[in-house]
Amino acid sequence: MKLLDTFKDVAPTLVTAIGGPYAGLASQVIKLAFGDDDDAQVEHRLKQPTDADIAALQQAEYDFSVKMKELGITHDQLYFADKRDARMMQVLTKSNMPAVLTLLLTVGFFGAMTAILIIDLSTERQHLAMFMLGTLQTCWVACVQFYVGTSKSSQDKTNKLAEALKR
Repeated sequence: MKLLDTFKDVAPTLVTAIGGPYAGLASQVIKLAFGDDDDAQVEHRLKQPTDADIAALQQAEYDFSVKMKELGITHDQLYFADKRDARMMQVLTKSNMPAVLTLLLTVGFFGAMTAILIIDLSTERQHLAMFMLGTLQTCWVACVQFYVGTSKSSQDKTNKLAEALKR
């Protein structure tokens, strides 16, 4: 995922598509942009991009965005499609696993937070505990979003406020 974070500013629509049901299409667009069908070579170029590679990704981002608009698919649809598919899988399979995972992560997150507040930890252990707590929090938020929705609109609001403050 770190690789995708690197390119979210260069090619945000492609990065979003890679995380969802349009991953195959986005992958093909990137391969076409690089003129290379070898997965290992494309991955290497993504890890160590040249200026030409970044320019090719930016052009691929533009071309992909145009194609998505022609198909009537918005950036938000790409963003929400992954969660929608996960929820649809839950409706069809009626698996108890998402609920069990959410319950375990809730108990683990709040239990760890309580333990950190109560137990006097050494500095080294505090760093490890905070890392663990951050990881648990990230997983817990994802589980909660599965049930109550995403924070996409909240993120949009935060971005607009940040832009307004820059003016």
